[in-house]
Amino acid sequence: MTKTTKTTAVAAIFLLFAGPVLANDGAIEHRKAIYQAIGGHMKGMVAVLKGQVPHTENLGPHAQAIAALSQMVEKVFPPDSDFGETRAKMDIWKNQADFKEKISAFQKAAADLAATDPGDMKAFGGAVGALGKTCKSCHDKYREEK
Repeated sequence: MTKTTKTTAVAAIFLLFAGPVLANDGAIEHRKAIYQAIGGHMKGMVAVLKGQVPHTENLGPHAQAIAALSQMVEKVFPPDSDFGETRAKMDIWKNQADFKEKISAFQKAAADLAATDPGDMKAFGGAVGALGKTCKSCHDKYREEK
């Protein structure tokens, strides 16, 4: 076997075993990006609601963005993304029915928030709080602490 053939064989074996790991890393990074975006929009809305910034005109777009992102969440936990650099607990894949119920509750709360008039600060704040409760419910059960 020539040196080139040996190198090619070693590379092929590496890709055979490391390929799924590399794919998992991509799935995990994608999931993290979606959750970071959701968190950013939540923080932006809370800052406005607390009066820390005056940008009430941004409440609606933040809510619409979260509603759109909520539709991606159920697709970002493929079976092969349960290890690596992730805070997702293994219970997600063990308790799929419960996890999907939590995602559905999040999606409904996000849609309700997006449908709430941002000009009605009391109602909008209540809808943000309801959304936050769905986040906490899932995080408490399915996300590892830092």
